[in-house]
Amino acid sequence: MFCSNEIVGEDFVKLGGAQHLCSLLSHGSTRLLHELLACMQKLSLIKAIEQQDMEDSIRWVIQLVGSDDATIVERSTGVLRNIGQPNKQNKVVMVRNGVTAHAIAVLRTSMRFQQTNAAKHQILSIYENCLSILNNVTKMAKDDNVDSAIQACRMISENPDAACVLLYFFGVGAPKCRKLAVNVMKRVIENVPAFAEPFVDLTGTTGETLPILLLQRAYESLGEWRTAVVEVMRAAPNSAEFRVANEKRQDHEDIVWKSVSLVSNLCRNGNPRFFERVKVEMLYTRPTNPFTSLLPEMSDVILYEWLDFILAICGTEWSLQNCLMYHFLKQAKITHEYLLHYRRPNPQICDKINNIIETGMRQQQQHNQLEQMAMMHAQQQQQQLPM
Repeated sequence: MFCSNEIVGEDFVKLGGAQHLCSLLSHGSTRLLHELLACMQKLSLIKAIEQQDMEDSIRWVIQLVGSDDATIVERSTGVLRNIGQPNKQNKVVMVRNGVTAHAIAVLRTSMRFQQTNAAKHQILSIYENCLSILNNVTKMAKDDNVDSAIQACRMISENPDAACVLLYFFGVGAPKCRKLAVNVMKRVIENVPAFAEPFVDLTGTTGETLPILLLQRAYESLGEWRTAVVEVMRAAPNSAEFRVANEKRQDHEDIVWKSVSLVSNLCRNGNPRFFERVKVEMLYTRPTNPFTSLLPEMSDVILYEWLDFILAICGTEWSLQNCLMYHFLKQAKITHEYLLHYRRPNPQICDKINNIIETGMRQQQQHNQLEQMAMMHAQQQQQQLPM
């Protein structure tokens, strides 16, 4: 209660109270550790902590992450999740002390908590905390230490359990876990392209490979996002219903655009077998036309990444040879004039639409030429037949 009071908590932190609490974490009493970590979870959210040197404190907290006590794990990972937000240097300290390996190890062995008296919400909190830690230390926003974030990406890519763990939580995790897992995979693959290679043959619990899971989750979350948008519009502003619906909307929006963005990257830059699996899935296994899911109400970030996804899968050598863009447009009965309705003030979206139109027109001409050549060839053969 004392640490929850913002004014009192600020003074306590400025006097070095957080470091003094952490110096007691080596105590053997489980009950004391529970209370110390609960206090630190509150203090780690206080703005004044960004001016404090927390290196030793972070090191002590990290040492508790591997505990078999679910409450200690939940609260210690909660501290690490929070403490990197106000002070970017804290994330550097966490990376230097191997927090990525500890977080992945907790996620890999988290099934052990289900065999204890730990509540479901507590286990879910552990999952979200660990995935948030990985998400935070790989973040490259303004004022973030880019070198440290790249180092974190490398450490994750070199961890033999990382790909399996991230694919698992993206496949079966709650929406919040899926959002965090896909974000970490996306960042690591963008910065360490070799990390995509373990996913070529790796399958999740449902037997699906990464590109197929990405497609499935993108389409599922697109539907959930539409539902959440309606719920936000119906809820009273600032009500609990509004906050819940808005969080749901944001989570599913992130899952959609980050999933299709990662598929685009894999198809353009990854192992050719990634695109081969996407092609088989979309054309044969579960025939799917990406144009039929274009929605006028799509947010800018979803629309941009969805258009880029279309360009990515239609821009491979096989797709260009087989006029895939023209095939999708014709199948969906979408005209070039109709696509112009999706233009936004965002010039990047307009560029994507223009690129799709130009590609479609070029492939239509190519298709017509091939048909004419086929007709001429058939006529020539017909003429050569004996009367």
